Formats: sequence, structure tokens, C-alpha cells
Amino acid sequence: MWPFTKKYDDSQITACARSALEYETLLNATNLAVDSDRGVVKLTGKVNSMVDKNRATDAVHEGLTGAQISFDRIVDDIVVGNRVVGKGQRVVS
Repeated sequence: MWPFTKKYDDSQITACARSALEYETLLNATNLAVDSDRGVVKLTGKVNSMVDKNRATDAVHEGLTGAQISFDRIVDDIVVGNRVVGKGQRVVS
């Protein structure tokens, strides 16, 4: 392994991100899934609106940063309605 590669606790990241989605009261998170690999958090699933899509990404970001859990970025592959509306990434330095 490269000596400067940052290590992430993917199980902790995933658990915290899932909790953040569950505690977002304005969001129905039953159709959303969270996974993480080497610090990259991936959100998948389906929501009804762009507001819900943004709310999910924001909830995960706020949950992870609030818990001071280190992660690389959030990739959101959430489908709005019946179509994918742009794959977004939020890079955290």
C-alpha cells in the first residue's frame, strides 16, 4: 500500500450515513441505500423530487461531518421519479 494513502473505516462511515438518513424526518429513506468503499460514500435509490435528493445528500454530509467521521466524498446516484437526474459528487477536503 502506498505510504500516503489515507485509511477510512468504511463500516463506521456506512453506519453513520444510514443513521443520518433515518433521522432525517422530512425524507422517506426506505428506498435509499448507502455503501462506502475506501472513504467514498455512494447513495443509491429512488426519491420523489430533487428536494429529497438534495436533502438525502445533505443529511449524510452533515451526519458524517457532525460525527467527525473522516470520508473522501459522497457520490449520489439517486434516481428522481423514474429518471436519473445527473450524477453528483460532493468533494470534501
